[in-house]
Amino acid sequence: MDLSATTLPALKAYLGISSQQTDKDELLTLLMQSCTDAAEKYTGRYFVARPVLQEPHDYQNAKSKYIQLEQYPVTAVTKL
Repeated sequence: MDLSATTLPALKAYLGISSQQTDKDELLTLLMQSCTDAAEKYTGRYFVARPVLQEPHDYQNAKSKYIQLEQYPVTAVTKL
């Protein structure tokens, strides 16, 4: 699963690198993923959609009827 916040063609266009020049594609892909990872760790948020399998909450002692999720927006809920 590609978890980069941009695409290789978009990055190459931004940097002015021809799409025919492919000798640095592996390095650029690694850098895109590393930058996305660093930004997500720094902000504590995901920039690329992915499944979040579990986000525990204490429903018994909740002071509100609402749940504040750590990751949003939510695109699907399969089980509560």
